[in-house]
Amino acid sequence: MHVHTARFGRIEVEEDRVITFPRGIYGFEHCRRFFLHREPFRGRPVEAWLAWLQSVEDGDVAFLVMDPAVAFPTYRPAVPKADLETVGLAAQADGALLVIAVVPPDTRDITVNLRAPLLVNPAERLGVQVILEDDAYPLRQPLSSAMSKGQARMIG
Repeated sequence: MHVHTARFGRIEVEEDRVITFPRGIYGFEHCRRFFLHREPFRGRPVEAWLAWLQSVEDGDVAFLVMDPAVAFPTYRPAVPKADLETVGLAAQADGALLVIAVVPPDTRDITVNLRAPLLVNPAERLGVQVILEDDAYPLRQPLSSAMSKGQARMIG
């Protein structure tokens, strides 16, 4: 299939790369189907631990996501059983966690949302945004607190 995107133009995507989020993503519930895209952006390559989660339904919707283990190795949110069931996982360890990054004009001020991670079942290509009830993890965790400034500049 072909997806028309605001950031990357027209992209050809195989159906087996599409991840379905049955409940959508908070604030973007109209988007249910996404794929991970790692093409260069603004002329710069995207690091291996980063990707764009691009909507299939709305080419204007894409989230920069990352593997939280890269910057926050002790990050271990307790995913509720209902969310595990939504994506067909028996155990959290069988899935992949991603967090959404927000990149302002000054990339030294990048934040990641640790309170609402994305849990993906790669085998079933199902995802869910987990809204953690406790405040152990912040909505806007500065990425610079965990990574070198040089790595943060490579993102934007």
